[in-house]
Amino acid sequence: MEDENPKTEDATSIEDEMRPILAAWRSISEYCRVRNVDVLIASKGRSTEAISALYRAGQTHFGENRVDELVAKAQELDNLPIKWHFIGHLQSNKCKMLASVKGLYMVESIDSVKTAMELDKCLERVSKTVKVLVQVNTTLREQFGILYNQMEKVREVVSAVLASQHLEFSGLMTIGDGTSECYARLISVRSELERSVGPCKVMSMGMSHDWKDAIEGGSTQVRVGRCLFEA
Repeated sequence: MEDENPKTEDATSIEDEMRPILAAWRSISEYCRVRNVDVLIASKGRSTEAISALYRAGQTHFGENRVDELVAKAQELDNLPIKWHFIGHLQSNKCKMLASVKGLYMVESIDSVKTAMELDKCLERVSKTVKVLVQVNTTLREQFGILYNQMEKVREVVSAVLASQHLEFSGLMTIGDGTSECYARLISVRSELERSVGPCKVMSMGMSHDWKDAIEGGSTQVRVGRCLFEA
């Protein structure tokens, strides 16, 4: 008897492609679960089929680096209650587009008062509130984020978020260089902030190359992508 619901060649190909990805995801998720660490899948450049398969397996949080890619994927997958994170550098002129994303859960890269205020204004127009992380540069390289030793600027941005109506300050994010010094610097920034502005619940540090080390260094959320999709 012929199969009443034969798989298409494309469906079989996707299933075969996802098998090692799902196996790697389960391993990482279990490692993090027992340590009370959240897993965020960095899905930049990945297909909506892959995101959908991971969602069906139990992964609900996904992060995108580009606003236009996030908008497109959120629209294509709007039937799934995915919790979307924006993890790339946010320009003020992209805030309106970002605020429109259905399922936008967190923006992890706030590093200026200007961007915080513009995002708050755009969210007000759509009657939406999102969680935000303030991005801190814990390396000695020039990159996005507030330098870890510029505590006055960190406090200024955090205070702007706390004073807003549609942004919920949730913690800190860094793109470190995989060294213990970077983790320690973000922990130090958190300690300074907690003495003056209150708790920083989320410490987002660690990516595909250093997520285990970051957990040892105090991370509460790791952002992984390459170690899954290129497993």
